[in-house]
Amino acid sequence: MSQFLRQLFLDYYDVFKDVQKSAKSRPFKATLYGVSVVFVLNLFRTNEGLRSYNADVVSACNRIGAVTENLRNPFSNSYVQTLGELNGHRQLRQIDLGFSTIIYKTESNPEVALFRYNCKYLNPTILEFFTEKIVDLGVLGHWLVLESKMRDYDVNEEEYKGLSE
Repeated sequence: MSQFLRQLFLDYYDVFKDVQKSAKSRPFKATLYGVSVVFVLNLFRTNEGLRSYNADVVSACNRIGAVTENLRNPFSNSYVQTLGELNGHRQLRQIDLGFSTIIYKTESNPEVALFRYNCKYLNPTILEFFTEKIVDLGVLGHWLVLESKMRDYDVNEEEYKGLSE
């Protein structure tokens, strides 16, 4: 066993020396590789799941609820209300890719055992899944669609159109 560990150590030591020589001969390439590795590791480290998404949806509902109804952006309000309804009916699911998370909606709660929801021939195609079922994408600790929809949640452009005329 000690011979195996010694040989393993020597192999890794040789690899380390080769990497060190390569980095000295091509510092830009080594820096690019290092930054790429750190970026990918950061993607994995900051990946969040459905629990975090639900917390962010509740936070968005609270922020919109704090704004008077005539000042709310109707698109943000509608989107968050739809997410709240899907969340309440337990119709949101996640696909964890390791470096990112996809949140998608299903037709029913998993506790409901209706034939049309469990038959593989009635499931959506790949194209339908990507165009109709995906709700949000989580990257680097941010939910891209939710953040874009909540950008101006407290600005109702219809209110300002009435003032300018």
